[in-house]
Amino acid sequence: VYNRLQDPQIQPKRGSLDDLALQNQRSSEDFGNDDDDNKDPAAAYSQVEDVWIVQQFIKALKNADINNGDLFPDAVNNLFNPPKYPLELDNEVDVDLIECLQLFFHGHNSAKHYNQTIHDLKMHHPEDDLLSFDQLKHTIWQLTGITPIINDMFPNSCLAYTGPLREWNSCHCCGQDCLDPVTGKA
Repeated sequence: VYNRLQDPQIQPKRGSLDDLALQNQRSSEDFGNDDDDNKDPAAAYSQVEDVWIVQQFIKALKNADINNGDLFPDAVNNLFNPPKYPLELDNEVDVDLIECLQLFFHGHNSAKHYNQTIHDLKMHHPEDDLLSFDQLKHTIWQLTGITPIINDMFPNSCLAYTGPLREWNSCHCCGQDCLDPVTGKA
């Protein structure tokens, strides 16, 4: 198979994609083999930022393990020990929980919108024992063993703070700072 990057008579224009590819080219038998201690590890990674990010995600996926991710110990335990019985709710006893679940699953699943709806319902029915958003999430976790994995997004939702982007201070797509200048939080 002809590979134009291996043709010694072709000299790519400096700074072109072919030039970068030639600089960062690895032979197919070495691709993905990070076990060679004699190689300079930095040489295996691209100098092109977007390519480097992809390489970091690929490396993280190759090294993924149930114990080195974003899961809390309880979540790992739930994966290995799922509920062994179907979830059954009683329409008479669990009426408030069922109402909260219906609100949540019928599109009121942003915390702000859900909590506002619960607040409005409690104004008209103060006797109802309706759960806050956080209480409902915890109840769902207790009933099903399902826990969310939440990663904050950059301000304009360009990217998520995960993998190699976890420690970044600003978004390389839009340039905005990751942290709110007033609160100092994401």
